[in-house]
Amino acid sequence: MPEFGTSGRRGTGPGGSPGAASSPPPDVPSPDVPSLGGRLDAIRATASGDGVTVTVDLHGKPVGLEFAREAFTRTPSALAETVRRLADEAAADALARGLAVVTEVVPAGLLDSGSRPGHGSAPPVGSHP
Repeated sequence: MPEFGTSGRRGTGPGGSPGAASSPPPDVPSPDVPSLGGRLDAIRATASGDGVTVTVDLHGKPVGLEFAREAFTRTPSALAETVRRLADEAAADALARGLAVVTEVVPAGLLDSGSRPGHGSAPPVGSHP
């Protein structure tokens, strides 16, 4: 397959040198590396127990729910509680995974609880000093 440089001429790279491969400018993400948003969108977490498997996305929204036969031997309220508990476990795991992805690109000082708006020592909205 022929090589094309940024100049659009076959077999030339930067400066017109034959056969020299060009690389994208530094501000253009490589197509092989998913974007931050893409990485966050791809996060899924699963929790299983008592014949139930719950899979959630980064936001804790269920995207998968499976029941084994043993799950249906439980009372409806017990089954519902199991689904809620597992969804909460999976959501906590998904959130931790998302935070791990974000901490790769956001400076650590910005993730401290005291530096976020609405957190830290500022008085609550509507309170008077």
